[in-house]
Amino acid sequence: MKRLSVLLILLILMLSVTYTVVLAQKSKSISMEARWKKVEEFAAKQLPESALKELEAILAQAKKEKNSPQVIKATVYKMRFLLDKNPDEAAGLIKTFEASISESRDSVEKAVMHTMMAELYYKFYENDQYKINQRTEIEGFVPTDIMEWTKSIFFNKIVEHLNLSMKNIDLLQKTNSLKYTDILEQGDDSRTMQPTLYDFLSYKRIELLKNFAD
Repeated sequence: MKRLSVLLILLILMLSVTYTVVLAQKSKSISMEARWKKVEEFAAKQLPESALKELEAILAQAKKEKNSPQVIKATVYKMRFLLDKNPDEAAGLIKTFEASISESRDSVEKAVMHTMMAELYYKFYENDQYKINQRTEIEGFVPTDIMEWTKSIFFNKIVEHLNLSMKNIDLLQKTNSLKYTDILEQGDDSRTMQPTLYDFLSYKRIELLKNFAD
């Protein structure tokens, strides 16, 4: 009888420890929605360091879950906060994002990233276009330093990435654009006007080239 009592006590203790561990694991498992809410709160309070720390957690979780849209979104947000801290790092951050495209093994993800890369180059050009347009055009080579690029080089880079974004048309036509709603700006009529990722990226291509021409 005494032995049975001891066994029951041990069993209760084991169950108690297991329950405590489960609760601890659940408390550590924060949803993506909660993490993004924290990022927005830190951004509103102008706390980039805290926001970046949370973004690193989002990136780690998204990569573990193989959640491509969240990986891309977190990467772009990370660039935004780093640029807010030091605008002079813009060129380096753009190059880093461009290099990360080649690391992706997901064709749809790469298509989205190429479009975003084209947008980044356009934004960089747009922010400093007066100075860029004053530069004498260069023929035969592209300077390593983006700060030396001319208008035609930016245009060629934008077209290059837009073309790469359309490399797998059949696959893009089978992908619902709403899957990437977190990172792509969608209009109210996106379900009907841009139902597939191919439709949406085609629209973005036309929009970017038109904006650059203007």
